[in-house]
Order: sequence, then C-alpha cells, then structure tokens
Amino acid sequence: MAEIKEERCILHNAHSWLMCYRISLTAFVCRAVLGRIVVHKAAGPDGIPGRVLRACSGELAEVLTDIFNLSLAHAVVPTCFKSTSIIPVPKNSKPSSLNDYRPNRSTEDAVSIALHSVLSHLDNKNTYARLLFIDFSSAFNTIIPSKLITKLTDLGISSLMCNWLLDFLTSRPQHVRLDNHCSSTITINTGVPQGCVMSPFLYSLLTHDCRPADSSNTIIKFADDTTVIGLIKDSDEAAYREEVDRLAE
Repeated sequence: MAEIKEERCILHNAHSWLMCYRISLTAFVCRAVLGRIVVHKAAGPDGIPGRVLRACSGELAEVLTDIFNLSLAHAVVPTCFKSTSIIPVPKNSKPSSLNDYRPNRSTEDAVSIALHSVLSHLDNKNTYARLLFIDFSSAFNTIIPSKLITKLTDLGISSLMCNWLLDFLTSRPQHVRLDNHCSSTITINTGVPQGCVMSPFLYSLLTHDCRPADSSNTIIKFADDTTVIGLIKDSDEAAYREEVDRLAE
C-alpha cells in the first residue's frame, strides 16, 4: 500500500512539474547570445548600441541572466522590454509611396517545395494542378493573444510559459520614428511585435491546425504566406474545392 501511495505521489509530482515547468537561462548562454550580436544593426528603444552589448558581454551576462530568469519565474515582462520603436525602411533610396516601405522577404524554400510537388504530379497522365496564393493582410497584427494562448495550452505548453507570453504580448507601448520625428505612443494589446524573432514562430503555432484534409492537397506556409496546391487527376476538383472552403472558414 505504501508503494502504491508513493507511486501516485511521484506521478502527481511529475504532472505538476510538467504543468509548472519553466525555462531558465544560464549566464553562459546569455554571454554567448550577447557575443553573437550584429554590431552594425540599429540600437533598440533603450538606445544601447549592439557594439556595447557585445563588447561588455562578460560583465552584463550575470545581471541580464538574473533579470530574464526573474521575468520567466514570475511570468511578467518589464514594460521597458516591451516598448517598441518602429522605423520604416524603404525598399528603394527614393520612396514615393507607403508601399515603398514594405520589407523584402525570401520564400525560396516554399517556392521550391511547391514547384517540386506540382512538377512531380504533372509527370502522370490526365493531371493538372490548381494553386491558390493567399496574402493575409497584416497577419501578425491580427493575432489575438488570448486565442493564441488557448492554442498553446492545447499544445501542452506550461501555464507559466503561456502567462509569460500573454504578458509579453499585451500592454506594449509603441511609436513610429522617422528621422528625428516620433509619433505619439499608443498601447498595443493585439498582434505580435514587429521584427521580433518569436513573431513568425508564434504565428506558425497559431495556424498549426491549418492542415489539408485530403492527401491530394498540400498547404505550404511560410510565416503568413500561404499556398494551397490541389493535385487534380481525371478532372476531379471536388477535394480541392472543399479544401478552399475549409480554409476560408
């Protein structure tokens, strides 16, 4: 009986540990990350140049590690870490419209996969393909943090980490700066931060359940760029049409 109680206790503790598991950093990892900072990139809202952070990585690692671990342990992100200064960068040297400020993106991997899938299918007789290219308007800005957290919870992410992400994504001060001019600051409670390395990853997790229902269809996602490929045989487009309807829903 004692052994059974002990086993149940171990299982209960293991379950509690999984639900409360939190990520912690070490000074070694923090120092390594600081040492990889690209020095020619612009400083963040704190105004500290990357050259300083990299050169002083040994002195700053211990301090920053303590700050990061406290943030993770309490699921709270300091407001100064969430503050964003958006600086539009034109695609050409003489911008004449707002579209000239859109960033270039690389989707070569997604294009290669799409081409391989279609060309392999067309090697067979009585076949053709239909492709639907979808461009979500400001996809990253439309993420609702509460809905994202619900999906992360369903994926088994610990409640502590979910709470940290929720805090990170809400109450974010943001302004736009162009040359020496700054807009007024507003507080953002939707979307994910522009330029943040986690943003494409979080968007991918939000849309992880966007998968084809039929084996003749393929959905290729590159962050917010989505392509639906229908490999049609004998002029039967029923599965492809149903896939498009599901995606629209």
